[in-house]
Amino acid sequence: MSNQNQAVDIVSISSSSMLVDLSIRSWTGTKIDRDTTQMVDTVNATTTNAGKYQKNLFAGTKDLHDINKFDSRIRAWNISQTLPWSDKGQRLLPSSKFFEYKQALSNFETMRKDMIEKFLERYDILIDEAEQTLGGLFKRDDYPDKAQVAKQFEFKYSFLPVPVAGDFRVDIGNDAVTELHTQFNASVNDRVNNAMADVTWRLEDCLKRMSERLADNETDAISKKKIFRDTLVTNAQELCEDLKHLNITNNAQIEEARKQLSKAVMDIDAETLRDSSHARQEVKAEVDDILSKFNW
Repeated sequence: MSNQNQAVDIVSISSSSMLVDLSIRSWTGTKIDRDTTQMVDTVNATTTNAGKYQKNLFAGTKDLHDINKFDSRIRAWNISQTLPWSDKGQRLLPSSKFFEYKQALSNFETMRKDMIEKFLERYDILIDEAEQTLGGLFKRDDYPDKAQVAKQFEFKYSFLPVPVAGDFRVDIGNDAVTELHTQFNASVNDRVNNAMADVTWRLEDCLKRMSERLADNETDAISKKKIFRDTLVTNAQELCEDLKHLNITNNAQIEEARKQLSKAVMDIDAETLRDSSHARQEVKAEVDDILSKFNW
């Protein structure tokens, strides 16, 4: 499939998509321990600052770790549901996914708020537990006031329209304004093409991963059972559903590849593929056909 940039219908993209700006900020609960850092340098007789010792203030507890892990999960989900747009964090969301996306985002926000509230309720207890865990590294002054900690958590999002044309109301002459409009349209065109390149990469990566993992070898023939995770299949199934929305330029090749992959994986599960060499060969043949047909 060609990855060359193509002219896009910006008006069509604007009417069928929107921009979402999601900002998640959390407290890491870590701190550079200068005394320990200096001690390590001294013990090893370094002639310069060779490194820094970063201390986990809540080592041995899960509350804050789980919040930060949950944040990573939300960010990964957001990337999977949207397409790249700008360097500032805005991403392109197809309008057809808006209500599903907004509901899931609200659910994430509620769950995260509950986790933070529980963490803050246990904050003083967790500090006492950390004193036992950290031993000589524990310093009570390392722990901010609970109210200060609460301010470190943030969850904000906004939805914005995709700009159609630059609104340059400046007195710089018609020729200059025309040039600005041209640059603006080229910029938007590049962003749409970049978004579609991301779609192509997701599909290509999924197909290549499946082709590789479904290939039989001598070890498989002996064990008669292929080893791979269920996500090899479920990720492909989910991608087929996502591509119904993420193919924002209605690229015919991507849609054809999506339909062929969907036909190959929608009525099968990972366990069947692990147990049946014949089933693996059939699905792999379909996947390889897509890969060869579209010249990835």
